[in-house]
Amino acid sequence: MLKNALQAVSEIEKNADVSSYDIIHAHGMYRVPAGIVAFFIAKKYRKSYMLTLHGSDVNYMTKKWRKRYVPFLERAVRTIFVSNALLERAKQFGYSGKNAMVVPNGFDPNIFKPLEKELIRKELGIYSPGYKYVGFVGNLNYVKRVDKLAEIFLKIAKSMCLTTFTLISQIILLRWALPLLDIRLSPLYLPDSSTLGSSPQ
Repeated sequence: MLKNALQAVSEIEKNADVSSYDIIHAHGMYRVPAGIVAFFIAKKYRKSYMLTLHGSDVNYMTKKWRKRYVPFLERAVRTIFVSNALLERAKQFGYSGKNAMVVPNGFDPNIFKPLEKELIRKELGIYSPGYKYVGFVGNLNYVKRVDKLAEIFLKIAKSMCLTTFTLISQIILLRWALPLLDIRLSPLYLPDSSTLGSSPQ
């Protein structure tokens, strides 16, 4: 973990004039914990750093590495959480909350808005006349319970005729996850399905 953080510090210094910045804003405490990277850069260049936490970095990573991670949450001038629930979860792992702020994720309603379904399905190449559509959009990893998708899709397929299933995720993740789904589906009826890579909003 520390080795990864120090390597990231080195890469940042090679690619950015850190001294020209007023503050460092790090996002996430994952396998390369950005908050720890920010701490070392801030200390070296006498800057302040903020840290934003998004979900799995608290629920899984901080839970696992609480003794190592929590001190860096405390040292930030501000530690931002995307929900009150996430802040309370961090407190369960020993975080004081003294420097906490909650800033919910926002969205641009001019981009994220309802569209005409049939038109979009045709544009994406997944249109099937008369079918019902079931989809999953997101990272295909355990925290999203991708292991349950096959079971869910099959139950729906058995209860509803003419149903098509679509997975939208990064291609690299699809290559990893689809064999898991195929293994679960192989002895059973495989309903119509399609996969797409990452798509714009």
